[in-house]
Amino acid sequence: MLRCAGSSFARHVRGAGALPPALRLPALGAAAAHPPPFLALGGTLPFADGRRTTTILAVRRGNTVAVIGDGQVTQGGTVMKPNARKVRRLGPGGSVIAGFAGATADAMTLLERLEGKIDAHPGQLLRAAVALAAEWRLDKYLRRLDAVMIVVDAKMSLTLTGGGDVLEPCDGIVGVGSGGTAAIAAARALMSVADDATAAATATQESRDAAGGADAVVGAPEMGAEEMARRAMKIAADMCVYTNDSWVTEVIVDEEVASAATAGRDTDAQASKGAADALASTAEASPVTSDSEGEGVAEGEGGKRKGKKGGGEEPERANDVG
Repeated sequence: MLRCAGSSFARHVRGAGALPPALRLPALGAAAAHPPPFLALGGTLPFADGRRTTTILAVRRGNTVAVIGDGQVTQGGTVMKPNARKVRRLGPGGSVIAGFAGATADAMTLLERLEGKIDAHPGQLLRAAVALAAEWRLDKYLRRLDAVMIVVDAKMSLTLTGGGDVLEPCDGIVGVGSGGTAAIAAARALMSVADDATAAATATQESRDAAGGADAVVGAPEMGAEEMARRAMKIAADMCVYTNDSWVTEVIVDEEVASAATAGRDTDAQASKGAADALASTAEASPVTSDSEGEGVAEGEGGKRKGKKGGGEEPERANDVG
């Protein structure tokens, strides 16, 4: 026992300062030299990728794209603010919409950089996004920024991350943040239902047109991109504790597609009107003669008619006077 008491093992047990640095505990009230990553971020995230901060969703349908984001700001388990604005317009005339999830200061810095890239490459959102992603990935300062962004214009929707990713969805639906997966799933389900309803209404109208019906099929109004985004966001807000129902929505309408659709509808209306006029003129047929009248032919110059059966001339009738 005396040997054990004087051994190196006993000295390690008696002196806490002899423990390895990784196992030493700080003094009471002293801060740790190297706090865990989630403490360094203020306790808001267990990982630094902005996934547990908000929900941003973009839905593209037809010639319209809608971007919606909630307004909740959290710090740990506390809601600091319910009405933050995480969806903003950028570029000349507000032609680009950007939404962000992550640290606010980092996101605002990235938005300023993105606006500069859009001004440098007007009308080329993909080129501006790639330039920002490359700078975000390679710059020693920017790579420490913790945020994820959605950027859309009238033609395309993109997701930008600090890893240099520039992703375009295949179905026009993209979401980021803690409730992004739930919002994407809800939007895809709504999109499928809306497409099936539109296809059924179109098939019914075509069948009625083929049968000669002139009345249009009246059904439920078609769900647009904005309504679809709001319904999907409601589902995400019910599931995600970091998402509330105080939303900011921005919408862009592609004027070129809208003009083409309007011109196509006018052409179809003119064609339908022409077909209806032709059908009406065909319906106004000459009076049909009876069987007895059909047996005779038109009167000749002498005022006589020849009957088919008798073969003789019919005497001319005197005009009744009086």
